[in-house]
Amino acid sequence: MTDLPPLTRCAALAASARAGVRPHRIAQLPVQAAELARRLLHAPADERRKELGELDDRALLDLRVVMELHTGSASELWRDTPSGFAEDVLGMPQRATCRGRPTPRPGG
Repeated sequence: MTDLPPLTRCAALAASARAGVRPHRIAQLPVQAAELARRLLHAPADERRKELGELDDRALLDLRVVMELHTGSASELWRDTPSGFAEDVLGMPQRATCRGRPTPRPGG
């Protein structure tokens, strides 16, 4: 198996966020990251995704570590927008996320 690079910046930082919450690695996170996490959790999905896209790597990593610590998932910010998760984290174009498997016909 080959190690493929992550498809998106969010995916690349997810592994770092998971590693960052190990007990021997937890450092003091900026208060701003906790405040941002709280605000974004209550923001509408479209506003939240826009703001996430504008964060620099350090701020996004801090935010994902805070989310991992407080909710158990660095991806909790996409809980109400599966298509946003597919696009932002998995790198799938929005059009592709709308396609599903064909529904099998009875008896066919």
